[in-house]
Amino acid sequence: MVRVLRVLLVGCLFAPVALAQAAQAAPQAAELQARLQAGRAHYDGGKYDPAIKEFRAAVKAAPNDAWAHLWLARALGRRIEKINPIRAAFGVGEVRSEFERAVQLDPNNVDARSDLMEFYLEAPGVFGGGIDKARAQAEAIAKLNTAEGHSARARIAEKEKKYDEAEREYRAAIDADPNRAGYRRDLEKFWKRRGMPGKQADLHGQ
Repeated sequence: MVRVLRVLLVGCLFAPVALAQAAQAAPQAAELQARLQAGRAHYDGGKYDPAIKEFRAAVKAAPNDAWAHLWLARALGRRIEKINPIRAAFGVGEVRSEFERAVQLDPNNVDARSDLMEFYLEAPGVFGGGIDKARAQAEAIAKLNTAEGHSARARIAEKEKKYDEAEREYRAAIDADPNRAGYRRDLEKFWKRRGMPGKQADLHGQ
Protein backbone atom coordinates (compact mmCIF):
# COMPACT_ATOMS: atom_id res chain seq x y z
CA MET A 1 0.00 0.00 0.00
CA VAL A 2 2.80 2.38 0.91
CA ARG A 3 4.50 1.69 -2.43
CA VAL A 4 1.26 2.31 -4.30
CA LEU A 5 0.82 5.62 -2.53
CA ARG A 6 4.36 6.62 -3.42
CA VAL A 7 3.76 5.78 -7.07
CA LEU A 8 0.57 7.80 -7.09
CA LEU A 9 2.32 10.71 -5.41
CA VAL A 10 5.15 10.65 -7.95
CA GLY A 11 2.60 10.47 -10.75
CA CYS A 12 0.76 13.48 -9.38
CA LEU A 13 4.01 15.43 -9.16
CA PHE A 14 5.18 14.68 -12.71
CA ALA A 15 1.82 14.57 -14.52
CA PRO A 16 1.60 18.38 -14.85
CA VAL A 17 5.10 18.45 -16.31
CA ALA A 18 4.25 15.73 -18.83
CA LEU A 19 1.03 17.47 -19.80
CA ALA A 20 2.86 20.76 -20.24
CA GLN A 21 5.47 19.09 -22.44
CA ALA A 22 2.74 17.43 -24.51
CA ALA A 23 0.91 20.74 -24.89
CA GLN A 24 4.12 22.38 -26.07
CA ALA A 25 4.97 19.53 -28.46
CA ALA A 26 1.58 19.59 -30.22
CA PRO A 27 1.97 23.02 -31.89
CA GLN A 28 5.61 22.23 -32.70
CA ALA A 29 4.55 19.03 -34.49
CA ALA A 30 1.83 20.92 -36.34
CA GLU A 31 4.27 23.61 -37.45
CA LEU A 32 6.79 20.96 -38.52
CA GLN A 33 4.26 19.23 -40.76
CA ALA A 34 3.01 22.52 -42.18
CA ARG A 35 6.54 23.67 -42.98
CA LEU A 36 7.48 20.34 -44.54
CA GLN A 37 4.36 20.31 -46.70
CA ALA A 38 4.91 23.89 -47.84
CA GLY A 39 8.57 23.17 -48.52
CA ARG A 40 7.73 20.05 -50.52
CA ALA A 41 5.28 22.02 -52.64
CA HIS A 42 7.96 24.58 -53.50
CA TYR A 43 10.57 21.85 -54.01
CA ASP A 44 8.37 19.83 -56.37
CA GLY A 45 7.73 23.03 -58.31
CA GLY A 46 11.45 23.71 -58.68
CA LYS A 47 11.31 26.77 -56.41
CA TYR A 48 14.26 25.96 -54.23
CA ASP A 49 14.80 29.27 -52.42
CA PRO A 50 11.32 29.35 -50.85
CA ALA A 51 11.63 25.60 -50.23
CA ILE A 52 14.84 26.18 -48.30
CA LYS A 53 13.13 28.90 -46.27
CA GLU A 54 10.36 26.48 -45.27
CA PHE A 55 12.74 23.62 -44.50
CA ARG A 56 14.91 25.89 -42.35
CA ALA A 57 11.78 26.82 -40.43
CA ALA A 58 10.98 23.12 -40.07
CA VAL A 59 14.45 22.47 -38.64
CA LYS A 60 14.00 25.38 -36.24
CA ALA A 61 10.63 24.00 -35.12
CA ALA A 62 11.99 20.47 -34.68
CA PRO A 63 15.81 20.43 -34.54
CA ASN A 64 15.88 16.68 -33.93
CA ASP A 65 13.65 15.67 -36.83
CA ALA A 66 15.65 13.75 -39.43
CA TRP A 67 13.21 14.45 -42.27
CA ALA A 68 13.47 18.21 -41.77
CA HIS A 69 17.25 18.03 -42.11
CA LEU A 70 17.01 15.64 -45.05
CA TRP A 71 14.67 17.87 -47.04
CA LEU A 72 16.75 20.93 -46.24
CA ALA A 73 19.82 19.11 -47.58
CA ARG A 74 17.96 18.10 -50.74
CA ALA A 75 16.76 21.63 -51.42
CA LEU A 76 20.19 23.11 -50.76
CA GLY A 77 21.69 20.56 -53.12
CA ARG A 78 19.23 21.37 -55.87
CA ARG A 79 19.90 25.09 -55.54
CA ILE A 80 23.64 24.49 -55.77
CA GLU A 81 23.14 22.67 -59.07
CA LYS A 82 21.67 25.84 -60.56
CA ILE A 83 24.05 28.57 -59.36
CA ASN A 84 27.53 29.74 -60.25
CA PRO A 85 30.10 27.00 -59.47
CA ILE A 86 32.19 29.38 -57.38
CA ARG A 87 29.20 30.31 -55.25
CA ALA A 88 28.14 26.68 -55.12
CA ALA A 89 31.47 25.66 -53.61
CA PHE A 90 30.67 27.65 -50.48
CA GLY A 91 27.37 25.83 -49.97
CA VAL A 92 28.49 22.23 -50.35
CA GLY A 93 29.58 21.95 -46.73
CA GLU A 94 26.09 22.76 -45.48
CA VAL A 95 24.56 20.19 -47.81
CA ARG A 96 26.90 17.51 -46.46
CA SER A 97 26.34 18.48 -42.83
CA GLU A 98 22.55 18.39 -43.23
CA PHE A 99 22.64 14.94 -44.86
CA GLU A 100 24.96 13.71 -42.12
CA ARG A 101 22.76 15.21 -39.44
CA ALA A 102 19.70 13.43 -40.85
CA VAL A 103 21.52 10.09 -40.68
CA GLN A 104 22.82 10.84 -37.20
CA LEU A 105 19.30 11.57 -35.97
CA ASP A 106 17.76 8.50 -37.64
CA PRO A 107 20.33 5.83 -38.55
CA ASN A 108 17.54 3.57 -39.83
CA ASN A 109 16.33 6.09 -42.39
CA VAL A 110 17.21 4.45 -45.71
CA ASP A 111 16.34 7.57 -47.72
CA ALA A 112 18.74 9.66 -45.66
CA ARG A 113 21.54 7.12 -45.97
CA SER A 114 20.93 6.75 -49.71
CA ASP A 115 21.15 10.49 -50.27
CA LEU A 116 24.27 10.74 -48.12
CA MET A 117 25.78 7.86 -50.08
CA GLU A 118 25.09 9.72 -53.33
CA PHE A 119 26.69 12.86 -51.92
CA TYR A 120 29.83 10.97 -50.90
CA LEU A 121 29.91 9.27 -54.30
CA GLU A 122 29.65 12.46 -56.37
CA ALA A 123 31.38 15.11 -54.26
CA PRO A 124 35.14 15.64 -54.61
CA GLY A 125 37.27 14.69 -51.64
CA VAL A 126 37.99 18.32 -50.85
CA PHE A 127 34.26 18.75 -50.15
CA GLY A 128 33.99 15.63 -48.01
CA GLY A 129 33.20 13.06 -50.69
CA GLY A 130 34.89 9.72 -51.21
CA ILE A 131 34.26 6.18 -52.48
CA ASP A 132 35.12 4.63 -49.12
CA LYS A 133 32.56 6.81 -47.35
CA ALA A 134 29.96 5.94 -50.00
CA ARG A 135 30.72 2.25 -49.62
CA ALA A 136 30.28 2.43 -45.85
CA GLN A 137 26.82 3.92 -46.36
CA ALA A 138 25.95 1.26 -48.93
CA GLU A 139 26.79 -1.49 -46.45
CA ALA A 140 24.72 0.21 -43.76
CA ILE A 141 21.82 0.47 -46.22
CA ALA A 142 22.12 -3.23 -47.08
CA LYS A 143 21.58 -4.13 -43.43
CA LEU A 144 18.34 -2.16 -43.44
CA ASN A 145 16.99 -3.03 -46.90
CA THR A 146 18.51 -5.76 -49.08
CA ALA A 147 17.25 -4.37 -52.39
CA GLU A 148 18.37 -0.83 -51.62
CA GLY A 149 21.74 -2.20 -50.59
CA HIS A 150 22.20 -3.82 -54.01
CA SER A 151 21.09 -0.61 -55.70
CA ALA A 152 23.62 1.42 -53.72
CA ARG A 153 26.41 -1.05 -54.51
CA ALA A 154 25.46 -0.87 -58.19
CA ARG A 155 25.86 2.90 -58.20
CA ILE A 156 29.29 2.62 -56.62
CA ALA A 157 30.43 -0.12 -59.02
CA GLU A 158 29.27 1.95 -61.99
CA LYS A 159 31.13 4.97 -60.66
CA GLU A 160 34.27 2.84 -60.44
CA LYS A 161 33.65 1.64 -64.04
CA LYS A 162 33.14 -1.92 -62.82
CA TYR A 163 30.28 -2.38 -65.23
CA ASP A 164 29.81 -6.14 -64.99
CA GLU A 165 29.59 -5.87 -61.21
CA ALA A 166 27.23 -2.92 -61.52
CA GLU A 167 24.88 -4.88 -63.76
CA ARG A 168 24.90 -7.83 -61.35
CA GLU A 169 23.98 -5.53 -58.49
CA TYR A 170 21.22 -3.80 -60.47
CA ARG A 171 19.80 -7.24 -61.29
CA ALA A 172 20.16 -8.34 -57.67
CA ALA A 173 18.08 -5.35 -56.58
CA ILE A 174 15.31 -6.47 -58.95
CA ASP A 175 15.50 -10.02 -57.66
CA ALA A 176 15.33 -8.82 -54.06
CA ASP A 177 12.23 -6.70 -54.71
CA PRO A 178 10.66 -7.59 -58.09
CA ASN A 179 7.52 -5.57 -57.36
CA ARG A 180 9.33 -2.25 -57.30
CA ALA A 181 9.45 -0.91 -60.84
CA GLY A 182 12.15 1.61 -59.98
CA TYR A 183 14.84 -1.06 -59.88
CA ARG A 184 14.00 -2.14 -63.44
CA ARG A 185 14.14 1.48 -64.57
CA ASP A 186 17.55 1.84 -62.89
CA LEU A 187 18.88 -1.11 -64.88
CA GLU A 188 17.38 0.19 -68.13
CA LYS A 189 18.96 3.60 -67.52
CA PHE A 190 22.28 1.88 -66.83
CA TRP A 191 22.09 0.07 -70.17
CA LYS A 192 21.19 3.32 -71.90
CA ARG A 193 24.22 5.05 -70.36
CA ARG A 194 26.33 2.14 -71.55
CA GLY A 195 24.91 2.36 -75.07
CA MET A 196 23.09 -0.96 -74.78
CA PRO A 197 19.38 -0.08 -74.93
CA GLY A 198 18.71 -3.31 -76.85
CA LYS A 199 19.20 -5.33 -73.66
CA GLN A 200 15.85 -4.01 -72.37
CA ALA A 201 14.12 -6.80 -74.31
CA ASP A 202 16.04 -9.30 -72.21
CA LEU A 203 14.80 -7.64 -69.02
CA HIS A 204 11.16 -7.49 -70.14
CA GLY A 205 11.34 -11.13 -71.15
CA GLN A 206 12.07 -12.22 -67.58
